[in-house]
Amino acid sequence: MNMMAYQLIAAYLLDIIFGDPHSFPHPVRYIGRSIEFLEIKLRKTGLNLRICGAILAFVIILSTYTIICLILHFLSLIDYWIGIAVSIFFIYTSISVKSLADEGINVFNLICEGSLNKAREQLSMIVGRDTQDLNESEIIRATVETVAESVVDGV
Repeated sequence: MNMMAYQLIAAYLLDIIFGDPHSFPHPVRYIGRSIEFLEIKLRKTGLNLRICGAILAFVIILSTYTIICLILHFLSLIDYWIGIAVSIFFIYTSISVKSLADEGINVFNLICEGSLNKAREQLSMIVGRDTQDLNESEIIRATVETVAESVVDGV
């Protein structure tokens, strides 16, 4: 196995053990803030929304890739193992399998208890859609869809 495979395994194990601590600095949160900031700026330009979306995607993907590569490159110049450790950290923060599973289980447990209102509220924390009028099967479907989509996004 090559070093990248070991890094992926280590990152996955970290995610399974620790999940996504809320108080931990999280690169994906910074990327989200960058998206929000740039989206506001682009909307003010008056450009076509498709063009704005293309610019947004290009800038965010390119800048994220460049920043991560530069950080890893310079840290690897200082010490190979520091570069590997930080690489594992970046991969770990992008997976989020444990936290997604925990959130899904929380919604499932609330449904099992018959607390549909609480399940809708819990679901609203992980989905972007309105959850107020969802019935039980719609809550389950939205939870499964969100967890599955997010796991795929993380990978």
